[in-house]
Amino acid sequence: MQCLFDGLSLPKLQSLNLCDVSLVNGIEMDLSMLVENLEELDISWLKNCSDSAFNCILTSLLGSTGEKLKVLHCSGTAIVMSQLRALLRNFPNLETLNIESCRQLPRGIKRKYEGKFEVTALRKKCALSA
Repeated sequence: MQCLFDGLSLPKLQSLNLCDVSLVNGIEMDLSMLVENLEELDISWLKNCSDSAFNCILTSLLGSTGEKLKVLHCSGTAIVMSQLRALLRNFPNLETLNIESCRQLPRGIKRKYEGKFEVTALRKKCALSA
């Protein structure tokens, strides 16, 4: 299987918008090398994205430090509650998180969280410490 960002080094990349990107069968996205300096990432509404491909994307995200990541858009993805908890744990500096239209998440959680106060409230709602 080929990886879309394999061997790519972009140390100054701060924002990556993959919203509405159509994935090709057999291509995986390993974002771990790109997330280190990212401040904003949009993986909303990925097209032709199977559950296994989405899990690969999230696994690569969670395998990075991501201390600088402040904005994460995941609208319309197959994210589940355990993955949401892991994202909230691994990215402590999140200030904006958009999880609108994520069918696998329970009602009352699927919305856009803006500001540290709202993201902290989500962490508490997900039974994570602030």
